Amino acid sequence: MKKLIKKLVKNNKFYYLLLAVLVFISLIFFLSINYYDTLKYQKKISNLNNIEKVTSVKKNNTIQRDEKKLIIENYIQQKKRKNELLSVNPIKDKNEIPKNLNSKKITNGFNSFVIIIDDAGMNIEKLKRLLSLNLNNLSIAFLPYSDNINYQVKLAKKFGHDILVHIPMEPENISVDPGPNALLTSDTIEVLKSKIEWNLSRFDHFVGVNNHMGSKFTSDFRSINNFFEIVKSRDIIFVDSRTTNHSLAADVAAKFGIPTLKRDIFIDNEHNKNYVISQLKKAEKIAKSKGYVVVIGHLQNWTIDALEEWHSEVNKKGLIFDTVSSIIKKNSN
Repeated sequence: MKKLIKKLVKNNKFYYLLLAVLVFISLIFFLSINYYDTLKYQKKISNLNNIEKVTSVKKNNTIQRDEKKLIIENYIQQKKRKNELLSVNPIKDKNEIPKNLNSKKITNGFNSFVIIIDDAGMNIEKLKRLLSLNLNNLSIAFLPYSDNINYQVKLAKKFGHDILVHIPMEPENISVDPGPNALLTSDTIEVLKSKIEWNLSRFDHFVGVNNHMGSKFTSDFRSINNFFEIVKSRDIIFVDSRTTNHSLAADVAAKFGIPTLKRDIFIDNEHNKNYVISQLKKAEKIAKSKGYVVVIGHLQNWTIDALEEWHSEVNKKGLIFDTVSSIIKKNSN
């Protein structure tokens, strides 16, 4: 063996052999390390995936629990609001439930039409055009923050129409501005009273009020209850424009003994004459079936055009036109 090594060393073959062995050993070592690292990395990825799955399950469970909690809270809140409404005037018997005008059929006013025109005061030319139609017994709701408001109110009053204060109230959509001195659900009693006084002091000769917007305010029991607590001493009619199906306004007003009407149909949600006429014809059917109908339109050219065309036709149908105050009187007789 020694002779072989000496021979290899002598011929430099030993060094090449030793180098080859070292390279082989190094390669094996390097591959072993890489294999170990790969196993370690795969195990780490597997652990992370397991953690993500667990987290996702927990998150979904949390969402489901939150959704159930929200449903339960909404149910409790609605039940509480209903109980609060009933607590204003506790009911011992179903027959004692106070009913507003909208729940009764008026025998003295069969086929009666109550037309309310909202948003008056902002354009005197449109107001003059409406008045020039010589329609009988309109109810015109003026925005209290309008300019030259007293002159416009007196002008409408000369034609024998009812005047309403179109009080701005908070809508659900926070991006929509209801106008200056709007009644808000966040108002304290003192602030609310001050705003109401301002809105009702802008002009005289009004027989009642209705809400401008107000989907949030009229569906909030505390707010609408405070509103009627403040205005109950005034001799006024309240018309619920029903800008939301969740409005409590008419029911709460009735509990305070305030004469109340509810809107049956908006006639000009679409801004064209033909649509308004079609809505007025729908209202005719309601009037025939219920005894009367309360419709709300706005002081816009397409509404005025439609009223002019429709009115010339319905005179032959025996419809009776009432203001909000005259339909209330018919019901009280």
